[in-house]
Amino acid sequence: MLFALETVVPIFAFVAIGWVMAVTRTIGPQAADGLAIVAGAVGIPMLIFRTIVFADFGAVSPWALWACYFPAAAISWGIGHVVTARVFGRDPRTAVVGGMGAAFANTAFVGLPLAQKAYGDHGALIVTLIISVHMPIMMTAATLMMTRASGKDAPGGALRTVWRILKALATNPIVLGIFAGLAFRFFALKPTGVVEKTVQSIAEMASPVALLSLGMSMHFRGIRGDIAPSLAISTLKLVAMPALVLATCRLVGLDAVDTGPLVVVAGVPAGINVFMLASQFGAGQRLGAGVVALTTALGVLTSVGWLTLLGAR
Repeated sequence: MLFALETVVPIFAFVAIGWVMAVTRTIGPQAADGLAIVAGAVGIPMLIFRTIVFADFGAVSPWALWACYFPAAAISWGIGHVVTARVFGRDPRTAVVGGMGAAFANTAFVGLPLAQKAYGDHGALIVTLIISVHMPIMMTAATLMMTRASGKDAPGGALRTVWRILKALATNPIVLGIFAGLAFRFFALKPTGVVEKTVQSIAEMASPVALLSLGMSMHFRGIRGDIAPSLAISTLKLVAMPALVLATCRLVGLDAVDTGPLVVVAGVPAGINVFMLASQFGAGQRLGAGVVALTTALGVLTSVGWLTLLGAR
């Protein structure tokens, strides 16, 4: 329990500090946006790049990790969609937001630093392998479902939507960081000397800056919404989804050293993309905002619980 607290509390403390800085106007919206850009466009990509280049993959199979993570995410998404539509009577587009909120994890800004702190470089490697396909899969599915729910289907519409998503991903700094790391690893290249120290310094600043910017965005974006449906979806995200991942890992016999980081990242708060998708399509903004806020606030407790249950040391 003590280790879990010492691991989790500093992570979420940075989020809280960022929120306080925004509330007290110690830093303004424009500066906060700039900080988020630094984290997302430079810090996190560099951390992922360094992880891929220097990591010891050993016997880690990305296919086994994906097979344990994404079916569980799909189940949680489906339950969230149905609960939002049937239990709370929300419209089809808001139901998509509910489903996404129950499955879309903040893998980069919270999952990566948390797994690295709890499980070291191996934990960061596991999360990096999830990140490599997490955004393409989740954002493509969410956008296609939202487009369909909006009644905007047309011949070739789905293909055009997928093409727009792929073009956006091709220029996404995190995706570029992944490909750069894979390219360096393929050609057996490693930064050395001053370059290595620079890469390391940028990678080390990634997590604090990302977490601070997350806290700031929660204030400046007005992250708050419907309590009842938000609480239901947050429970699915923080409790049901990691439980499903853990059950799948046990079912397929995944090693404990890989199971721990996988369950931890499954149980981190919902990503800000949930709120951004809702805002983009003009539906479910309050639900998306509420899920991001509640999962971030409650994530400190559930993350401690999962780490304690997993026996992380």
